[in-house]
Amino acid sequence: MSRVIKRDGSLQDFSVLKIWGSIKRAAAEADLPDLRVRQIVAEVSRGPMELETGGSTVRSRDIREMILGRLDRTAPSVAEAWRAYDIRRR
Repeated sequence: MSRVIKRDGSLQDFSVLKIWGSIKRAAAEADLPDLRVRQIVAEVSRGPMELETGGSTVRSRDIREMILGRLDRTAPSVAEAWRAYDIRRR
């Protein structure tokens, strides 16, 4: 199982469920129908899911950039909602 280096430097086991949850929340905020949300989650989470069994260490920032890059191509409104959430959170 891969490990994720968080912003604060701590290590955490990789969790594809966290990725799915983040994509789902952003897609819901973009006001997309459930079927489209499921399609986006399936499309976008493929790359990060490969990390789960890779046994490597990856930065959370790199995972975020991978997901946002895929969202920019497949669902720009979801990428925009994700970035808007990031801004509000800070």
